[in-house]
Amino acid sequence: MTMPTMLDVAKRAGVALSTVSYALTGTRPVSAGTRQRILAAMEELGYHPNLMARSLSTKRSRILGLLIPSDMHGALNVMQANFVASAVRVASSRSYGLLVWTLPEEEFDVRRMIQEGIVEGLVLMEVKLHDERVAKLRTSSYPFVLIGHCADNTGISFVDFDFAAAQRLAVQHLVELGHTTIALSNFAEHALAAGYGPAMRSTTGFQAAVAEFGVTGLTISVPSQVEEATAFVRRLLVEQPQVTSLIVPDIARLSAVLQAAYQLELRIPDDFSVISVLDRDAAVRTAPPLTNIEFPSEEMGKIGAELLIDRLEDPNAPARQILLAAQLRRGQSTARPRDRASRAPAPAAPAAANGAAPAAPIPGSASSAGSGTTVHQGEVA
Repeated sequence: MTMPTMLDVAKRAGVALSTVSYALTGTRPVSAGTRQRILAAMEELGYHPNLMARSLSTKRSRILGLLIPSDMHGALNVMQANFVASAVRVASSRSYGLLVWTLPEEEFDVRRMIQEGIVEGLVLMEVKLHDERVAKLRTSSYPFVLIGHCADNTGISFVDFDFAAAQRLAVQHLVELGHTTIALSNFAEHALAAGYGPAMRSTTGFQAAVAEFGVTGLTISVPSQVEEATAFVRRLLVEQPQVTSLIVPDIARLSAVLQAAYQLELRIPDDFSVISVLDRDAAVRTAPPLTNIEFPSEEMGKIGAELLIDRLEDPNAPARQILLAAQLRRGQSTARPRDRASRAPAPAAPAAANGAAPAAPIPGSASSAGSGTTVHQGEVA
């Protein structure tokens, strides 16, 4: 079978061969309509440009870098994979390649990136309020954009999710159902200590929401490892029966909540309610389907790649800063609260697989002090 060529694409799109070249390399402007005809022709013919050959002729690599430091979450989770997949689709549609780095943040070497010309620009994920990677890149002319945002974003293009508004939506929904003591199962303590944007903005948004609605809120830093997190949530549910609802920010902590409920023979939402902040697909595949603040990971990955490519193709364009709105989708995991204090004591927590004793009680656990109070509790040592 003969592979399609650039000339075939030009004939199918009804343009000159040079126009196809300009559209693919960005060396000269091409109208949006013409570009779309060329992309459609490429799709119909199954034409895939040779990035290496083009980089030799244009002195550009046409490769984007996506940085996801592994020291925040460990291995890529489902939502991070969605970021990557959508960024890859955008890069491919605009004739760019994409490299994904998961090195710990301390191994990120800006000077090497610039000197070796491995990639033309960077998309940074897992952004902190005061991010050293951003500080280093600001001092260079190296193109970069953020999925997430810092405390100071002057002149930086970014796309992020409104985590604070998400917490307000979740708290409002639970308050309307009659819940008066709500817990935020937050990111791990090390993420908060590092100033990780989603953790910090979720915390402040939750605190503001419980104060606004006059209810009691507990913000709890839950470990990332599922086994340890499950023991943590289990103790919370046993020792704090006044907590009738949990807001859960990711897959790892959701798994811990579901496992703890199973071990304690508690039913969701009959015994306690759960609101997640997940991709829609993940939220509807659980039992029961979750009431969910929909986290737009695919859209964020798509926009992040587009922001970087737009900057590469028009370096003088002003920065674009996009904050995606939070939306709540009602599932079957929230209901009016039920008093768990009168239930029989829960069975003892099972020993760990290595025979170790169950973890100690939650440090600093305490009943809430009254309406509008937020009780902070730390991560298991």
